[in-house]
Amino acid sequence: MQVMFQDPDSALDPRMPIGELVGEGLMIHHIGTVDDRRAGVLETMKRVGMEEYHARRYPYEFSGGQCQRIILKGDAPSPMNRPRGCRFHTRCPVAVDHCAVQDPQMLEIEPGHLVACWRLN
Repeated sequence: MQVMFQDPDSALDPRMPIGELVGEGLMIHHIGTVDDRRAGVLETMKRVGMEEYHARRYPYEFSGGQCQRIILKGDAPSPMNRPRGCRFHTRCPVAVDHCAVQDPQMLEIEPGHLVACWRLN
């Protein structure tokens, strides 16, 4: 085991969709069938709050918390044991009380650009 420091702007191959990036290790090590890997990738993405359509998107298509340049305080919540409510409320500088209670619904603010935030709903 070793520590690998990564530049967040170059850590993900911008030419690979998110689904391929998540499943790349399974493919390299020939773990499961193609269908098993796809199901595993989709299940993993679902557990961290991503939908199936995210698997076809590229890293540069994400915005908000994924690409922001502000410093967030505290530790990132565990995707396997995330807090109740919005998964980012513990670190969000604009969180309101309702953020800690219930997940916000996805809202399409422009074609193809979805946001889940109580401040916008």
